[in-house]
Amino acid sequence: MTDAQTWAIIGAVVALMATMITLVLRIVHADLGALRADLGAEMGTLRADLGADLGALRADLGAEMGTLRADIGTLRAEVGGQIAVLGSRIDHLDRDVQTVVNRLMDG
Repeated sequence: MTDAQTWAIIGAVVALMATMITLVLRIVHADLGALRADLGAEMGTLRADLGADLGALRADLGAEMGTLRADIGTLRAEVGGQIAVLGSRIDHLDRDVQTVVNRLMDG
């Protein structure tokens, strides 16, 4: 084999390798583009689903908070009533103790 033939084979191998590298890079680039598009679509679907779920959760939480506030209001009224009854009993107890003390001291 002559020197010119050797260089021609080296050139052909280099050209073939450059072509293969270019083709591989184009395939990888196309696959990455398709993957990016698929990922974008999935992220959009996920955002929509998450938004709907969060909206439903917010509505449920609002309803539960309303119920809780009503229950707290009822409890507040009951406790207020019990405190009023207790205050009345303490007033009567004070009167009764005063009567007992007066009877003991008088006689």
